[in-house]
Amino acid sequence: MENFFKIVPCQGVNDIKFGISREKFHEILGIPDSSRLNKYGTIVEFYEFFKVSFRSNSNLEGIEFFDNANIFFKDINLFNDSDSLTKILKLSNSVLESDEALLFSDLGFSMWGFHKETDGKTVYVFSPKALDEVMKYYKPYLP
Repeated sequence: MENFFKIVPCQGVNDIKFGISREKFHEILGIPDSSRLNKYGTIVEFYEFFKVSFRSNSNLEGIEFFDNANIFFKDINLFNDSDSLTKILKLSNSVLESDEALLFSDLGFSMWGFHKETDGKTVYVFSPKALDEVMKYYKPYLP
């Protein structure tokens, strides 16, 4: 599998669009390494560079990238550019914070472990519907 991913805000990643079925996703990227059903009824499938979430209707709602992925927003490599967080903060007009993550709601993704020390870093790209659901867990970011 190619390790180059570009975020398309509120639409998806590369040519993968939110809302596509699991079957269509598997046609594009193959069968996952493993999968499970979480306590919320969401199907989570694991691949080498990311995991994907499908709601009970089996439509793609989010993609969470691990720190071994080459994930880009515009020309910024989010894991490999040491100034990526600073650059994203300048681009976003809507930054929210949780204990471990910053959510850029206008850009459609969050960055976990970039602004505070944690065990690892991930980037989660949200569908608009999923974004609406998670925003209640965040508060305004005060640098």
